[in-house]
Amino acid sequence: MADKQINNISTNLIAEIRGLIIESRNQINTTVNASMSKLYWQIGKQINETVGGKSRTELYGKEVVLKLCTQLTQEYGTAFSEKNIRRMMQFANIFQDEEIVVSLIRQLSWTHLLAIIPIENTRPKTTRKKANIAIEIARNKFENKA
Repeated sequence: MADKQINNISTNLIAEIRGLIIESRNQINTTVNASMSKLYWQIGKQINETVGGKSRTELYGKEVVLKLCTQLTQEYGTAFSEKNIRRMMQFANIFQDEEIVVSLIRQLSWTHLLAIIPIENTRPKTTRKKANIAIEIARNKFENKA
């Protein structure tokens, strides 16, 4: 009888601890993803501000981005390839308000954000409207895949 109670307690305890571990892992993943998405936005914004000035030529901007990609890829890996850097720049160009970006990254992963960046109708006049449309498009796109 005592062994059965111990087994039940152990089973329940293990299940509860597993739940805590899973919940903690999910929170960590969410936090890391939000941090990375914000970093990518900041990188895109910094590049846009540096090479996007009207006094700069298009060729100058391309050269700077290529040099930057080469250096960052060597130091940090393929997350900083030219294609990814250009996506970061595009993300920062579409969503210029940091407050909106923070709201977006709390609700959408970088994968969701990448899925909506090429969609042209995410560019309405107001920034809040952009964010709401982006969230809706991303949710619909990923719900349809499931």
